[in-house]
Amino acid sequence: MKPPRRIFLQLTPLLDLMMIIMFAQAIQMNQTAGREISHANRTAEREIALAAQARDEARALSEHAQRLADALEVRLEAQARSNERLIQENERLRDELELARLEKQEVESQIRGQIGRVGALASQMLGISEQSLDSMLEMIDLEDAKSLRNEFEELQAKSAAEIIRHLRKMDVLQKKCDIWEAHIAGDNTLRFTVRGEIAAENLFVASAADIQAKLMELLPLEEPKSLVLVIFSYAGEAARKTRRDAQAGLQSLCNTLYNAYDRRKRFEFAPINLVVETP
Repeated sequence: MKPPRRIFLQLTPLLDLMMIIMFAQAIQMNQTAGREISHANRTAEREIALAAQARDEARALSEHAQRLADALEVRLEAQARSNERLIQENERLRDELELARLEKQEVESQIRGQIGRVGALASQMLGISEQSLDSMLEMIDLEDAKSLRNEFEELQAKSAAEIIRHLRKMDVLQKKCDIWEAHIAGDNTLRFTVRGEIAAENLFVASAADIQAKLMELLPLEEPKSLVLVIFSYAGEAARKTRRDAQAGLQSLCNTLYNAYDRRKRFEFAPINLVVETP
């Protein structure tokens, strides 16, 4: 039997190989660690840069917000001052409005007083009803009321013919109403005037119905003002029957027209009656 064969191993080369492998692994680990450290450093640097950028942006936003807040505060202060001025202006205007209201009341009171005196004079001189006077004097201002009062006061001392002539020229009266005139001359003929224009003359008065029909044909086509003053006068030589028929015809004409216009317009018969001279 052969004796077992002995195997001899050379350990030195193995140890060298192991040392090489370990050294290589150590180098590889160092390189990997270096790369990781470098990556970590770059990451940290980026994060630091981003943090610095965010800090700068936050600071800029904070400064911008502060500027906006300061500007808003300035605007609010200016608005508060403006509101205060507006409040003061509003109070001033309210005081002026109250003063104007009181002045208006005073003027209206004066107008009512003047109109009352005008109405009394006109009613006394022309026999016009208060309702018609109210219509004529509606919306009249203080100056016109004073003017009317003064003119009617002056008319009290004038003759009937002068009164009629003056009524034709009263601007305030012309604005408020139409004036129609019917005058019977000494020869018993009638002259009819509308708004200062002679519509007809030398009309024969046969009866009240006759003169009413004749005058209806002479009226203008356009609508009259809301008040029509129909002035009636006659000469001293006019016959009583003629006067009576003419007066009745005119009064009937006023009533007929009043109803024809659905009572929207007033026709006021104003008898001046006897006049010494032709108006």
